[in-house]
Amino acid sequence: MDKSGISFGKKGVIVYCIVLLVILSFLVTFEIIKPQFRMRKYNKLVKYQYKDKYKSNPADICFGSLFSCENVKPIRKGEVNTSKLGTYKIKYEYRYKNQIIELEQEVVVEDTKAPELTIDSKYVYMCPNGNIDKIDYKAIDDYDGDITDKVKVEFYRNKAILTVMDSSNNKTTKELDIVKEDKTSPVIEMNGITERSILVGDSYEDEGATVTDNCDKDIKISVKNEVDTNTAGTYNITYSAKDSSGNETSITRTINVKNVESGSKIVYLTFDDGPSIYTNELLDILKK
Repeated sequence: MDKSGISFGKKGVIVYCIVLLVILSFLVTFEIIKPQFRMRKYNKLVKYQYKDKYKSNPADICFGSLFSCENVKPIRKGEVNTSKLGTYKIKYEYRYKNQIIELEQEVVVEDTKAPELTIDSKYVYMCPNGNIDKIDYKAIDDYDGDITDKVKVEFYRNKAILTVMDSSNNKTTKELDIVKEDKTSPVIEMNGITERSILVGDSYEDEGATVTDNCDKDIKISVKNEVDTNTAGTYNITYSAKDSSGNETSITRTINVKNVESGSKIVYLTFDDGPSIYTNELLDILKK
């Protein structure tokens, strides 16, 4: 190629670049000044926590040029129920004179909050015989409600590990130190009612009580019975129990022995019918 040809090639490139710049400038200028829908902000996906208050979140759209643009309010189509998990489709329709555009938004209602696990003690006590004392706990989830029955308790070395997971796989884990000590007293349950009234001279047969303990199986109840059915007054029957660790408890039944008041009347009830399915129930009522 001769010298003049090389010179011509350079000029051609320069001219081509100038033309291209002119065209691009025209397109940019046209795009800037052209009246059209312009999107300033748009969230195609919006997430809400279960039961949070829903608030419409449309795109920020205006109509006009880059220098002067009038805001356009949308018309929303569709509803969101934050009390129900799932994905909702919301459509926003924007109108300006005879021009319309429509945008679709996904609204996801999800449960990302872990269950609340409350434990009544800071420690877990181990009995001298190696048994683990009962752990009092409760698990409440904002979506599933009471999920205490889903709590898993595991023991590793000197730790009790409590874990609970809700239906959305949100998990809560807590650890408690295991202390080798029995601090729980036996539990005594009284048979029958805790207070009873009888007349002087009536016979009285105590109904007794039962006892259970977190560590010891065989615990005896000691009974202190002060009832004198021949003398009016208020008497106590005390039931006591102590486990092998020295924890002790007691409960009391009150017996009121009363005189028959002068001039009072006595009503006698008789039943002529023979034994039936209601006999035991009637006897219990009469006993009270």
